[in-house]
Amino acid sequence: MAIAGRTLSGMKLRGLAGSVLVTALAAFGASCKKSEEPAQAAPRSLKEGLPSFTVGGQDETDVSIVVDKGTSRDGLRALVLAFRTAREQDRFRELIPPTTPKGNAGPYAIVNIYVMDDPTWANAEHLRISVSDDVSKKFEKEFDAHTLAFYGLNQVGGVTEQGMLGPNNGTGSEKLFSKGM
Repeated sequence: MAIAGRTLSGMKLRGLAGSVLVTALAAFGASCKKSEEPAQAAPRSLKEGLPSFTVGGQDETDVSIVVDKGTSRDGLRALVLAFRTAREQDRFRELIPPTTPKGNAGPYAIVNIYVMDDPTWANAEHLRISVSDDVSKKFEKEFDAHTLAFYGLNQVGGVTEQGMLGPNNGTGSEKLFSKGM
């Protein structure tokens, strides 16, 4: 407890009022010190715990990413689920480049991600051909053979979202989630 008669910034404090003021100021000063509790950790990276991948190519809203050959189904599943988490937390920028960079509905209004294990098939030209209206059945079949997983999102006029293991052709695919479809 403060002793009557102490000085504070050149002022002489006397009696009970001085003791109360010194005690209150000391308590205030102690509360202003930095907390010794650890700061909250930054949000963990969306890439943490995922298989290694790189962007193979992009054609407007379509992005192909390349994973290592032999990536497990669990790894592919985690990757597709991470895309959904990225949408929910508005953190796509941590995983892929913007697909609608100047769009009115934001930089990721429409996203189609093809997860592939062959960089030759994941380039922008193959991606462009695969989604064109005049793609040959032979090319489409070959492209699908290299597609290990797919994530699709359309946030224009509502939200539709889907994630699957396997190609986006309904043949041999395992649906992980679907919203608004």
